[in-house]
Amino acid sequence: MKFKRISPLINPDIGSNIALIRKKKGISQVELAEKMGISQQALSSYERGRRHLTAEILILIAKALNTKIDQLFNLEIDSDRTTRTSLRVMRRMKDIEHLPESKKKSILQVLDDLIRANS
Repeated sequence: MKFKRISPLINPDIGSNIALIRKKKGISQVELAEKMGISQQALSSYERGRRHLTAEILILIAKALNTKIDQLFNLEIDSDRTTRTSLRVMRRMKDIEHLPESKKKSILQVLDDLIRANS
């Protein structure tokens, strides 16, 4: 079955909405592309609006992000957009989650101490 291309005029912000949802969930372009079975370059082109989105790609994106397709179109964007720094922090937190409990506690204690010292 061939899916009809979606005109970029429907919602010119859909690519940036996809990127914002992805970043809010702490997922990199590489991770999302792997989940979808496409290249990171293709995903980047979709997010920047340089490549037309098909219904099939929208479905893959929504499933991979565990979100509804309508949210890709109608995302209300918070004023505090996710930054590269917060994305880096989210990745580190994911890494910490995979450590043994004793190491997690040690790392969290160090983080708590650093936060207190810098507040």
